[in-house]
Amino acid sequence: MTIHELKTDPAFFSAVIHGDKTFELRLNDRGFQKGDVLLLREFDLDRGVIDALRYTGRSCLVDVTYVLSGPWLAPNHVAMAIKRRED
Repeated sequence: MTIHELKTDPAFFSAVIHGDKTFELRLNDRGFQKGDVLLLREFDLDRGVIDALRYTGRSCLVDVTYVLSGPWLAPNHVAMAIKRRED
């Protein structure tokens, strides 16, 4: 089991928090596996400044319950089923 810290857009972060989003689509640059944990950290991108990334301070942990890969996804990408851990 590996813990992966990932930046998450506010709209997607909110959907995970509210239980509406139960999946993650990501570049598989970390070798994601079932049983891994994702530490999702909400960020806010200041649209007025290029490369101005700042974290909001909100985060949540989710468990990866399934990893899907294959030719039907973009090259080197995975779809992960996730389940939010209760606080």
